[in-house]
Amino acid sequence: MSIQNRDLEKALEFILNRATEADLNAVKQALRRRGDSGLDSVENLDFQKMARDTLEGYSERFGVGADVNETTRRIVTNLILEKVPEISVDELELLLDEWIGSPNQKKRGKEDKLPPDAVYSMVIQFVDYSLGRMSKEELFELKKNLPDWTARYWDIFSQDTKLLIKNFLDGKMDLNQFRLQLLKLLGIEP
Repeated sequence: MSIQNRDLEKALEFILNRATEADLNAVKQALRRRGDSGLDSVENLDFQKMARDTLEGYSERFGVGADVNETTRRIVTNLILEKVPEISVDELELLLDEWIGSPNQKKRGKEDKLPPDAVYSMVIQFVDYSLGRMSKEELFELKKNLPDWTARYWDIFSQDTKLLIKNFLDGKMDLNQFRLQLLKLLGIEP
């Protein structure tokens, strides 16, 4: 990926490296308002893919690896060691996990912080909404209590849960298979 426009490069760098969930929602809203006909749907924007594509461009330009988290950790590790060479390995790992996140953190999501039954209910709500099967009353209550509930739920789900949801919504499994795999994934007895 060759970026000619410096403003675009700065915007992408912000979106991919520093933007919060609220920032990403603002970007989505701005793109919706723009009504760019070249976009099928802002909801279909894949920021992870954008990050990978951008990193591939940087990889070619600067010789860095293709894993964003790994590359970021390596760069920050080198900067820390340059400034504080006497830092212990444990202190370094603690700083890296706090500033960048652990390598497994994005894969696990925030599911570990919630009871499995709660995550199960959230996934079912998310899927029902995605399929247009959620009752108006339930949708009203969710939006009233948490206006951006779909983005927040998605942020909580692990990569495995997201993949399972995607496979179900893409028709790669039926509802019964989906529910059984979800229960298994969350460690809930069927």
